[in-house]
Amino acid sequence: TLLEPIIGKLRAQAKQGEPVQVVSISGAVKAPGEYPLAQGDRAFALVRAAGGFKDSAFLAAAELRRIIDAVSGSVDLEYRELSFEAFGQLADANNLLLQSRDHITVRDIPDWNPGELVEVRGEVRFPGDYLIRRGETIAEIIARAGGLTEDAFPQGAIFTRVEVARLENERAAELSRTIRTNVATSMLTQEIQSVDLAEISSITETLQNFEGKGRLLVDLDKALAGVAGENLVLAGGDRLAVPPKSLTVSIIGQVRRQGTHVFQSDYDVKDYVSLAAGMTSRADKKAMYIVKANGAVMSAETSWKTSWLKFSNPQQQLAPGDTIVVPVNNRYKDGLSIWTDITQIIYQSAISLAAVISL
Repeated sequence: TLLEPIIGKLRAQAKQGEPVQVVSISGAVKAPGEYPLAQGDRAFALVRAAGGFKDSAFLAAAELRRIIDAVSGSVDLEYRELSFEAFGQLADANNLLLQSRDHITVRDIPDWNPGELVEVRGEVRFPGDYLIRRGETIAEIIARAGGLTEDAFPQGAIFTRVEVARLENERAAELSRTIRTNVATSMLTQEIQSVDLAEISSITETLQNFEGKGRLLVDLDKALAGVAGENLVLAGGDRLAVPPKSLTVSIIGQVRRQGTHVFQSDYDVKDYVSLAAGMTSRADKKAMYIVKANGAVMSAETSWKTSWLKFSNPQQQLAPGDTIVVPVNNRYKDGLSIWTDITQIIYQSAISLAAVISL
């Protein structure tokens, strides 16, 4: 702002054969713009006038653009590469004498992202927060953290991302709006409303207040092996937690004694259900599934011979850290309810039959 009137006067004072005494600079400097050119000024002086370099400046390859008046009257442009790695040494060959309308471009480091941190916790040798460069992967950040410890359980690694959590929140809010819209629309039609509005409000409010965890399922063993689909490129805000080794299997849901048991390599789902004292009468055996240590969900088919789940894929076999989930059968009716329904059917049938006979 202070230099603007001076630059204007210099442009107005320029005469035929006396080019305007102005130079400019852009890019990774603190105050890019136009500056007056004094006699004997060099490239380093222009950088100082612009406040010096930013932290992101790539000093090895700046660019000088110079306007050259050709004899034919046309104007040509000349480009030169400059290195500011020896900035401050006046005798440096890159400290060129400037001419009218010279322009210097100071490039930014291509992968400069000083504010992007990832958090590495758990069973690594040097847990902590790490600054990352563009394109850095999970395997590389694990290596920077000193690698996994002997007690690490990579199969149970938890990887979360801020962007995924944001998307989860948006989806929950969108579902809340959809439910409200559907209920409001149904009230304008002849549809029967069997759901309490207070209950609907409670559900939609819960969805509005939902906070996503942002978890991404990763196979850390494959990531460390360099498998492209698993060795994800990191982003700022990512968090990787590697738990200690787990030697247990948990079982929850519709079993008589939920709990955690020591992993046995020769045990299958049926054995762990037995350890849990069997299923309750409300259990849905056909809908059972396994939550793997890394968060992946594995379902299986029911064997028609044994009426028990079978897993043909080796990756679906039980492993340490897994959780067996026995869901509730939403069609369950206890014996009393069944007999009540049967009695009601018989009663209604008898009344109908009596009415027919009376005719």
